[in-house]
Amino acid sequence: MTEKANGSAKPKKDPVLSAHNVMYPRGHFRVDHDAIAPAGTTPEMLTSTAFWVNVRAMLKPFDIVHVVTEDEQWWAEVLVRANEKGGAFQPWVLRFEKLPPRLEGDRLSIPDGFRIDYDPTRNEYTPIRIKDRVPMSGPLRTWHQARDAIENHPALRGK
Repeated sequence: MTEKANGSAKPKKDPVLSAHNVMYPRGHFRVDHDAIAPAGTTPEMLTSTAFWVNVRAMLKPFDIVHVVTEDEQWWAEVLVRANEKGGAFQPWVLRFEKLPPRLEGDRLSIPDGFRIDYDPTRNEYTPIRIKDRVPMSGPLRTWHQARDAIENHPALRGK
């Protein structure tokens, strides 16, 4: 009998695993990796063991690698099916998608002479002029708000 007669024993609960760290039979956690492939890489190259030679030692079976090319032509998700020392290495492409071209209105660059600092403890972005290292405004909630504060700076209005 697993419970006490008076019913004061706590019922057993099933273990709960997080969505990002799922336990697999081999006794390790699956890890998600991010990789940037050189421009001109084709999706077929992802299944070649020669493509993974520099990072193969870091990968374990059931790891997932998210790959995007430098020129942002495509994105893929690769599952490592096997990785045995001195033996088989099997990358498997789970998903592949061509990426649309960037829109003309994308403003991802910051003008020369400025930077945006991020404070992860407060989740805030601060635009800073590099010349005097003085914040241009108070902390802002998003990167785009900080980018707009830089664009509206008096030193850039005449440009």
